[in-house]
Amino acid sequence: MDVELWPEQPDEVAAAIAAALARPAPAPDPWWQAGLDASLETS
Repeated sequence: MDVELWPEQPDEVAAAIAAALARPAPAPDPWWQAGLDASLETS
């Protein structure tokens, strides 16, 4: 993944940011997700 940073950052920082962006988002806890879904249904 190409990451454009302004201002320019050291290679180590750019690599750490690219690695963080490449990871998939963690799945939400099922208990919290059920609560959010129920809240959205009643809105």
